[in-house]
Amino acid sequence: MAGTCYEQVRNGLLAGFDQMGGYLAAYDAESGRELWTLKVNDNKRNPEKEGDVQDVFFKSMTTQPDGTLLIENERTGLRTRGSQKRPPQPFDQFGPTFTHL
Repeated sequence: MAGTCYEQVRNGLLAGFDQMGGYLAAYDAESGRELWTLKVNDNKRNPEKEGDVQDVFFKSMTTQPDGTLLIENERTGLRTRGSQKRPPQPFDQFGPTFTHL
C-alpha cells in the first residue's frame, strides 16, 4: 500500500497489549499516524519461567512480489504471510488474509 510504513511494535506491554512482541503496526508515511495494529504471533508465557526470555519478536519482514508481507519470528522461524492492506482484526480471526506457512 503506497504511503504506508510497517513496523514491529517494540514493546507491546507498554503499548497496552497483552504481550511484549508479535504485533505489527501500520503508519501513514506522511503524517506518521498509526493506521492499525495486528497481533501476528500469539506468545503465551509460562509463569514458572522468567518473562523476558519467553518474549518472541519478528526476525524479518519482507514485501513479496505479490504485495503480501512475509514475517518470520525469531524463535520458531514461523512464517506468516498476509495482505499489506489488512485491516485490524483479532488474532483468532485471521481468515484467508493472514496464514501461517
